Amino acid sequence: MAATLRVRAEAKDLALRVTHEGRLPEAISTDPCRLRQILVNLVGNAIKFTEAGEVVVAVRLCEKDPRAARIEFEVRDTGVGIPPAHLASVFEPFSQGDASTTRRFGGTGLA
Repeated sequence: MAATLRVRAEAKDLALRVTHEGRLPEAISTDPCRLRQILVNLVGNAIKFTEAGEVVVAVRLCEKDPRAARIEFEVRDTGVGIPPAHLASVFEPFSQGDASTTRRFGGTGLA
């Protein structure tokens, strides 16, 4: 994911960093296609809506159980952000953000 999106970040003169906090499991059981799709969408949007600065993907182990682990991915950027009034609809399907943001950055503006 990082190698694919780093080209887009560099084209905008942005830093794309991936960090990990602590030890991570050597292997995890997940749907790799879905996980990649989610990360590409989140990081791609972060790059799209960031004009200067950086995008950081932080990975950390949250819970470790002898049979299972929970890993958290956090995407931070120095972009325009999401207005507080729109935060509640972030995970709703096909909700459109502010139309002026869509015109400014291109795309559908779907959040």
